This record gives sequence, C-alpha cells and structure tokens, in this order.
Amino acid sequence: MQPKMPIKKDKLDDSLDVARIFKLIFLSVMSLTVLSLAVNVYLLFSFPTPSEEAKRLIETCSTTWKLGFGAILGLIGGKTF
Repeated sequence: MQPKMPIKKDKLDDSLDVARIFKLIFLSVMSLTVLSLAVNVYLLFSFPTPSEEAKRLIETCSTTWKLGFGAILGLIGGKTF
C-alpha cells in the first residue's frame, strides 16, 4: 500500500471561503443596521414626547445604525483593496 498523499487545497477554495465569510459578516452587519434603523424610526413616531428611558433607547438605536452604516462602508472599502 502506498501512503496517502495529503489533499492540497486550491487557492480557489480559499477565496471561496473568504467570500462566504465576508458575505456572512456583511449580511449580519446589514441586518442589524436595518433593524436598528427600523426600531429607531418606529420609536420616533410612537413617542411624540418620549420619557427619559425612551430617549435613551432612541439615542442608542440612532448611534447603532450610524455605526452600522460606517461598518458597511468600511467593509465595502476594505473589500476593494
């Protein structure tokens, strides 16, 4: 019997793995950003005069979608390099 040769991965396989991971991360960031923006808009229209707790929640959602948008731009910009 001959010893088994280790299976070599192609560079194509590595790039496919990176593309899958990138898509997973991108879709995760995108979905959290859209969810945060939707909750923010809902809270803004639901509470014309918000309480302190609602103000903090609105501010948190506002910050979250802005950070998510920046992350999306960073992911797209990093993908081009």
